[in-house]
Amino acid sequence: MLKKIIVFALFLFLVACDQTTQTTVTTEANTSQSTNILSTDTASLPTFNLELTRVGNIISSSTVANASAYVFYIEDYKYTLGNLTSDVIRYVVETESGSIDLSDYPINNTYKIQAACVVDSVETNRSQVKYYEYYTNLGTIAIDYNINNLNDLYIEELNTYQVVYYDSEITTTRSYETREGMTYLPKGFLVGYGTEVELKAYTLSGVYTINITFKDITKPYIISANEVTFAGEDLSFIFDLCAGEFVDINGSLLSSDDYTLVNGILTIESEFFQALFDDEPERDTVILGYQLRNDTDIVIGYLFIRRSDTN
Repeated sequence: MLKKIIVFALFLFLVACDQTTQTTVTTEANTSQSTNILSTDTASLPTFNLELTRVGNIISSSTVANASAYVFYIEDYKYTLGNLTSDVIRYVVETESGSIDLSDYPINNTYKIQAACVVDSVETNRSQVKYYEYYTNLGTIAIDYNINNLNDLYIEELNTYQVVYYDSEITTTRSYETREGMTYLPKGFLVGYGTEVELKAYTLSGVYTINITFKDITKPYIISANEVTFAGEDLSFIFDLCAGEFVDINGSLLSSDDYTLVNGILTIESEFFQALFDDEPERDTVILGYQLRNDTDIVIGYLFIRRSDTN
């Protein structure tokens, strides 16, 4: 009887020793990926100097000869970066290949990634954090910016986009401001770039490349196009007053109640144009004259507002 008890106890001991503890890690914020990774003693992790590299959308870890698997820790950094939501989406992915494909994840995000490997059933230390952008390319915006302009740089093309951050460097994330739905780059941020700079504007819809050329202009001028088509909306015209003033705008019975002028941006209400075109069905164009002035120059110009085919 004693012999049977000893044999049974030995059997239980061997079964216990053969068990491998596993931890299931699931993604947060309603994401669907999950993986099983081996548990590890965090007090004494094996150390490997893993490096992450990118080729196209493939993110790869440097290889370890005796590694049985690689574990990637992926965080959707956009949400903490742009303060858009308190939810942070995280993925933990185990792979034998040592690489992941960003195209497997939602596009128009910046991902914060680390990697570790599994050696002798133990997960090693993690690599240094790296940030990778995965965005749709929306094209290029070319802008001339006068260094004598006292106003921040208004980027009209970005009005319909919610900008997450500028540049490819995480350190410049707060280099822009949004006021009343309009996106600005503060003048102080633009100082010191020299004659030109290329920035990236990362939005919820993709990334724009912005090429800014700096010019030394002292004479007031209109930045935006002075010929536009009226399609039933308010119209905005951007001026660089060069430390001067917007003296006047007139024509077609325009009154001061029909427009606003803020930081060099002239906005004329849609109701003014709609009434003109309704009263004169054969009229194709409204012409308005404006005058700008600073200490050295007086500028007279014109705005041409054309009726759209559908208006």
